Amino acid sequence: MIAIPNINLVSWRIDTLRYLLAVVASLVLVSSAAAQTVIGTLGPWGSSFIPGPLASGASTMVDLAHPALRPANVSAVVMRWSGSGCAAGVKIKYFRHQSALQVVAERGPFAVAGGMNTFVMTPPVAVQPGDLIGVATLAGESCGFLGGSYGDPNSQIVRLSGDVQTVPASAVPDLTLDIDLAGTADPLMLAEVVPAVGTLPGANGASFRTSIQVTNVSPATEQVALIYHPTSVPASETDKSLGFTLKSHQSIAFDDIVATLGLQGLGSLDVRTTSSLPPLVVARVFNDGGSAGTSGFNEKGLLVGSALYRGAVRAIPVPSDLTRFRMNIGVRTLKKEPNFPSTGVAVTVIDPQGVTIGVISKTYPEDYFEQVPLATFVNGLNCPPGSTLLFEYVGPVFVYGSVTDNRTNDASIVLAQD
Repeated sequence: MIAIPNINLVSWRIDTLRYLLAVVASLVLVSSAAAQTVIGTLGPWGSSFIPGPLASGASTMVDLAHPALRPANVSAVVMRWSGSGCAAGVKIKYFRHQSALQVVAERGPFAVAGGMNTFVMTPPVAVQPGDLIGVATLAGESCGFLGGSYGDPNSQIVRLSGDVQTVPASAVPDLTLDIDLAGTADPLMLAEVVPAVGTLPGANGASFRTSIQVTNVSPATEQVALIYHPTSVPASETDKSLGFTLKSHQSIAFDDIVATLGLQGLGSLDVRTTSSLPPLVVARVFNDGGSAGTSGFNEKGLLVGSALYRGAVRAIPVPSDLTRFRMNIGVRTLKKEPNFPSTGVAVTVIDPQGVTIGVISKTYPEDYFEQVPLATFVNGLNCPPGSTLLFEYVGPVFVYGSVTDNRTNDASIVLAQD
């Protein structure tokens, strides 16, 4: 437990912050899937932007809702920017509650460009539980705006004029949204997820494989890591991974990515990179028919920012013939936000006439993947052919339905995404 001064700026956050710090000792999952984010947050990308208090000149904005929860060395920061950008456009600043909310470290200035930016902290910044992250925009609105995201009603920021070193006790939060600004202890940031990959036998004699191709679409060389998380267990730091370097516009392909990792089974794949521009990732899940050829479908890597957050509602249709076709439901969660109570979905089953059959709630660990038959997913609830599954999301999650022809083992996928 750390002591926090009773100043106006943070009094509204004290109870929540104390609760978060109290549970830190019980957090046993430190997942490679979460890219080791230790301070700040990245919400659904592109949902908003944050103007400074002045149209010209420097401004400072501080994220009050996503403190560091454990001691760590921040080696990189990812930030979303809206606008053309400029040289020497931003500084990254770290604040600590002392006699006031004061800057204890800063890095930059950094050049900033429209879209996602990755800034390397040289040297890394040591943060303590309760530290906050902020950004000073140095060139005014002519350079652009800091990205922001709606979704968590408890999130608030404070905006100040100038490149400040101390936040006055009289300052109060004035916006309820997240700054898209996240510091990580790993320079390889989680960029994309391939929801399902596998090397395994299937029903009716199927033999499923997954090929994958990764292309660096950025103008610079980037480091890439593919991390495989097996089904039905939370992600672990010991999960198998494969790292490589790609020059600008260079590609690499793997005919059977799971076998390349020396594994068999079903799982999910993280794509982590040092670049602010995620690589192009295309996977093909297919039934290997030997001399008869293959049948299957392509799936692109899904940007982390496209994961569905609390309140989003999406649908997946159930096949109109469950004799000729079999259906599985796959769920891949990400690391939940501190203010989110859980990670999962509420599922409403609606029959073909539009009548609600029932509602079930599904909760999952963070950084977790599973794919189960439709009947298992709905907990045995009657789900006739032609029904609709309506998903309301509780935390950051990807959900899909896979449909396979029982005669040919040809498969397809339907994503419940934007």
